[in-house]
Formats: sequence, C-alpha cells, structure tokens
Amino acid sequence: MMPDVNGMEFFAEVTRKLPHLQSRVVFFTGGAFSPEASEFLEAHPQRRLEKPFAVQELRVLVNDMIR
Repeated sequence: MMPDVNGMEFFAEVTRKLPHLQSRVVFFTGGAFSPEASEFLEAHPQRRLEKPFAVQELRVLVNDMIR
C-alpha cells in the first residue's frame, strides 16, 4: 500500500502527466478488494504481479520489459 494514493490514482496521474510512461507501469497487487479495483485491473492490461510473488517472476518481468 502506498501512503498517499492508491494504484488507480497513481496510474491516473501518470496517464495525465506522463502518458508516454503509461505502458511501463507494473501493478503489484495482493488482490482487488473492491469492485472498483477489480474493474480497474480488468480494464488495464498492464503487466502485474500478484503478491506474494517469487523473485524469479520479477526477474522475468523486468527482463521482458527491457528487451
């Protein structure tokens, strides 16, 4: 959990201020705990890792993103 904003709010700010970075956002989630969060995750096909995740999963994701 981020202290001042949630992931949806963060993504909205990135989209508004730095749209060229939108595709570089990776969501780390322990699950969508509200209908709004579930809908958001379904509507945004960005990469994500479900917590808990293995370090190897993170390595694969990062390697895919830098290629």
